[in-house]
Order: sequence, then C-alpha cells, then structure tokens
Amino acid sequence: LEVEFKQWEEKIKGKMQQESANRMAIENKTAELCIICSEEVAPEYMVACHGGNHKFCFECVENYAEDKIFGYDTLGEDPHTKMPSVGLICCNSVDPSIKCTSCFPEEVLGKILPEMTFFHYERLAFSAECAAKGKTGEVRHCPKCSSYFELIPRSQMIFYCLDCEHESCKLCGHEKHHPFTCAEAEKKRSAKRQDDGRLRVEEALSEALMRQCP
Repeated sequence: LEVEFKQWEEKIKGKMQQESANRMAIENKTAELCIICSEEVAPEYMVACHGGNHKFCFECVENYAEDKIFGYDTLGEDPHTKMPSVGLICCNSVDPSIKCTSCFPEEVLGKILPEMTFFHYERLAFSAECAAKGKTGEVRHCPKCSSYFELIPRSQMIFYCLDCEHESCKLCGHEKHHPFTCAEAEKKRSAKRQDDGRLRVEEALSEALMRQCP
C-alpha cells in the first residue's frame, strides 16, 4: 500500500507540474495544440511520431497506448508487411485522410508510460520483431510454450527450447523425428491417428455391447 500511495502521490505531483507548465506556456504563447484533445499544452509535455511529426500530449498518447495494448493486444499493423508493428503506430493511423504509418520514439514512451504499460509494450514489440525475423528463419517460435529463440547454429535441424526443453523440427515444427524426413514422419503420425481412431471406435462398441448384455 505504501508503494501504491507513493506512485499515486508522484502522479498527482506530476499532473500539477504539467498544469502549471501549460498555464505558463499559454501565457507565453509557446503552447502547442494536441491533435486529439485539442488542449493547449507546454511543448515539453508533447510527443511527436517519428516521420509524420504529428504531436500529441502525454496523456492522450498514454490512453491511446493502453487502449492498443490492453484492448487489442497489439501496437498496430505494419502497413508494408501487414504484420504486427514493432513500435506503437501514430495515433493518426486510424484517420483515413492521413493514415500516418510512423511510430512513436521508444525512449519517450519509456518515460511517459506507466511501468506496467511499458512492460507490455516491450513484450508486444519483442513478439512482433520475432515474428518478422521468423519469416526469414532467424528465430523460431516454440510450438509447445510459445517462447522465441534465435536459431543457432542454422545448419542444425532440431530446435531445442531453453524454456520448456521441448525439441522440435525446424522445418515442419512438429516434435523431432530424426532420422525420418518430415514427409515420412507425417505418414507415421497419420497412421497413428487412424489407429487411435479405430481403437476409440472399437472401445466404444465394446462398451455399448457390454451395457446391452443381460
């Protein structure tokens, strides 16, 4: 409770400092307009995306980030690859007339986002980066526990997960099947599925007959 109170106290103090800075900036005519809330804000409490230079106040970016992260579990979509973005896409990406594809600077997000929000930001950014590298074979996604690891050495065809110790084939993603090829291993799995299916049917028939027997 003491830690939570200190965090709340620091947040209130920061809010008061920002309001004071905003008033001074308005008086000095140096305040900038936030595109989302239309409030006049001191320049030091504004953040711009990398390429489009669209500016938003810290509070609006925090709300936008939390909506993306906790509401949709994503940082946005990369417009070129159509895959999850490795950075928080600009708030103007949702405006069809602008459709900005730039991201916010990570170093700024680290300062303005709450600790838990930034933790999940980093988680999503890492997952997106790994997914992108997975397309080129640089990393592998464990089929059992969903962890990501870099593939070293690349010549070795067995992927060993350091988290759950599961071993899988780098080509087909199934459990390791050396010395069989992926096609041979799939035939064996298919035959086993058929055998298991027949066994279940036979067991069900036997059970039904046993119930009917007087």
